[in-house]
Amino acid sequence: LLESPRPARSRRVREPFAAAWPFGSMRRPPTRTALPPWLLLPLCIAAAAALSGWRSCSWIMIGRSLSGPSSVSSRILARSSSGTDDVTTAEAYLESLGWSEDTMHKLKSRYGRKFNPNVDGSVKPLLKWLGDLGLSDQQVHLSVGRHPKLIGLSLEHNLKPFARWLEDLGLDKPQIAKAIIRFPSMCGLSLQANLKPLVLWLEDLGLDKPQIAKAIGRFPSMCGLSLEANLKPFVQWLEGVGLDKPQIAKAIGRFPNMCGLSLEANFKPLVLWLEDLCLDKPQIAQAIARRPMMCGLSLEANLKPRVQWLLDVGLDKTQVANLKPKVRLLGERGFAQAEIARILASDPNIVSYSPKRLRHHMDVLGAQGILNAASLRNAMKMTDAKFAACFE
Repeated sequence: LLESPRPARSRRVREPFAAAWPFGSMRRPPTRTALPPWLLLPLCIAAAAALSGWRSCSWIMIGRSLSGPSSVSSRILARSSSGTDDVTTAEAYLESLGWSEDTMHKLKSRYGRKFNPNVDGSVKPLLKWLGDLGLSDQQVHLSVGRHPKLIGLSLEHNLKPFARWLEDLGLDKPQIAKAIIRFPSMCGLSLQANLKPLVLWLEDLGLDKPQIAKAIGRFPSMCGLSLEANLKPFVQWLEGVGLDKPQIAKAIGRFPNMCGLSLEANFKPLVLWLEDLCLDKPQIAQAIARRPMMCGLSLEANLKPRVQWLLDVGLDKTQVANLKPKVRLLGERGFAQAEIARILASDPNIVSYSPKRLRHHMDVLGAQGILNAASLRNAMKMTDAKFAACFE
C-alpha cells in the first residue's frame, strides 16, 4: 500500500532572544524587571527594623541627612529613633538654635516633663522681645542658663509690665538690657512685693529718683535683696559705725554694690583693720562715706599690701592713717600718682606736717610757678620764718 506522504512540519520561528540563548531547546528564564528607585530606602528601613528593632534603627539618620537642612520635626524623630528620652517641640526648637546641653539640662531640672511651652505662641515672641530690647542671641542663651525660669515667664503679664516700670523709674532700653544680663532673676520678681517697696525704702533713705535708677542699673542684684534680712540691718550697722542717713544715701548712690556685701566677711574685718591703723570711729565713718568703694576691696590682696608698702617706706601707723587727706592735697595741686609715690619714698616725713601747713606752702610755691617735688621737699623742711623770707 502506498503510504500517503507526511505533512511537512512547520518550523517554529525563533524569537530574537533565541539566537543569543546558547542552550538550544532549553527553556529560557523569564525576563527580570528592576525595582523602582523610590522603593529602595523603605525596604532598607523595613529590613533594619526587622533585624534590630525600630527604636535602634539608624537608617532614619540616613534619611535625615538626605532630606536637607535639619528641622524641629527631624530632631524629634532622630532623638526618638536613637533610644534617648523623648524630646518636646520646645526643646527641639531651642536645640536647633544652638543652645548648649548644660542650658537644656537646667531647663529640664527646673520644669521636668512639664517643659513644653508653645513655640510659636510663647517661646519665639519671648526671644524676639529680648532681642528687640538689645540682648544678643548669646546673651539670651546665657541669661536663660543663669535663670531658667525666664523662658517660662509671660510676655504680657510679667516682662512687659516689668520693663515699663523700669522705664518709668528712669532706665532706658540699653540700661534695662544690661540689668537683665547681669541679674536675669529680676525679671521674675514681683512689682508689688519686691521692687516698689525697695524704691520706697531708698527714697525714705534720701535717694532721689535718678539716683535710684542709677543704683539699680549699676547693681540690679539689689532688687533681689530682702529689706528685712539684708538692707535694713546693713543700714543700722552703718549708723552704729557713725554714718548718718545723708552719708549712707550718698555712699549707696556712689557704690550700690556695697549693699550686697557681707557684714561678717567684709565690713567688720575692714573696720577692725582700720582701727588697728589708729583710726578712730569718726575717721572710719568719714572714710567709708567718702570712699565706699574701699568696702569692696580685699584686705589680703589690696589694702594690706599697700599699707605694708608705706610702712616699709618708713611711715608709722599714725602717719598712714593721716596720709589720705595729704595725698588728696597733692593730687589737687597737679601731682600724678607716680610723683606722689616718689615724694613719699624720698621724704616720708612730709606726711607728718599738718594739712593746713602743706596747703599754704603749695599755694605760695604754685603762685610763683615753682611748685614741683624738689621745691616742695625743700620748702617743707624750712621753718615758717625762713619760708616767709624766701618766698613771701
